Amino acid sequence: MEELQMSIIPARREMLEQILQIERDSFSDPWSENAFLTSFDSPHIDFLVCLLGDQVAGYIITLNLPPETEVLNIAVAPRFRRQNIGQFLIREGFGLARARGSRNFYLEVRCSNAPAIALYEKTGFKPMGIRKNYYKNPKEDALVMSYEK
Repeated sequence: MEELQMSIIPARREMLEQILQIERDSFSDPWSENAFLTSFDSPHIDFLVCLLGDQVAGYIITLNLPPETEVLNIAVAPRFRRQNIGQFLIREGFGLARARGSRNFYLEVRCSNAPAIALYEKTGFKPMGIRKNYYKNPKEDALVMSYEK
């Protein structure tokens, strides 16, 4: 079996169907198509995808307002999870943000999402607080995490 080449590139509109499928497979309250389309057009947003061959394996969307960057959305397709793609996306996304002057990084994650919390802790994030009833469908608190470099 041939090993697929992994690369991180800016998301393109023609990738949207694959991205939307990953979003629907990953979240109980997925972003709308319009939310993704808006991400393509903002000068403050980096929208990156991880490609394995020609397949979108995952994506990260960050809002960059140096010296701060917020991870708005990150997901990896279920069949590609546990292959360090999430770490790769975070590292590349933060590299871009650092080049723009960001030093502080934030994100929210469902308190029940132990695999995501473990990933974020592995990449250097630390818990900093709780946002009550932040998520809908189902209603749940968010753990706010930060990373400073």
